Amino acid sequence: MRLFNEVEFDARPQQSYSSHIVKRICLEYEKYIAELEEEIAALQSDRPHNERGAGRKPKAMPEQREYILSLAAQGISHYQIARMMTAQTGGKWNKTTIRNMVIASGNAPQP
Repeated sequence: MRLFNEVEFDARPQQSYSSHIVKRICLEYEKYIAELEEEIAALQSDRPHNERGAGRKPKAMPEQREYILSLAAQGISHYQIARMMTAQTGGKWNKTTIRNMVIASGNAPQP
């Protein structure tokens, strides 16, 4: 009778040939997926967002917006600010545009 220590015992499970093939295929696909993800990231970074410039353009430049808000803070009416901006820029300004800028800034007077 042999003792347990005398028996040659291999604790590693035996893997079949097909499991090695499956592992190799999985590794190849993982490499391929990583390459594709890098390529996608490179392509997305090269293309600017909204490259055709679609959509509405801002009515006022940041300096004009600050000027309008400062006039509104002084208590000048939206109609008067619109007339002043029309005279200064040469473009048509409407009191509603001024009102919307003041409201969007969060500085609109509370009723």
